[in-house]
Amino acid sequence: MDGLSYFKRPAFAYEQEIRATISSMDDSSGFSVKVVIPSLIEEVLISPRADEPTRLAVAAVMAKFAPDVPWRLSDLLNPPSRRI
Repeated sequence: MDGLSYFKRPAFAYEQEIRATISSMDDSSGFSVKVVIPSLIEEVLISPRADEPTRLAVAAVMAKFAPDVPWRLSDLLNPPSRRI
């Protein structure tokens, strides 16, 4: 595995992302690792440019696999609020 999988650009440091890799040194077909998804995900943000089918797909996946994890459309493209 190359080191690029673990490279994080400084502009995205605020995400506080954690990346993990589990690998096996033998030629096995793989193995399972049990995780509690809600314990790993704080929130899911959908791109503000996502089309309706993509939004519906995300909603379906979240409902099935992580119903307790909040998700929403990103407000990145909204005008900034003005504070005086």
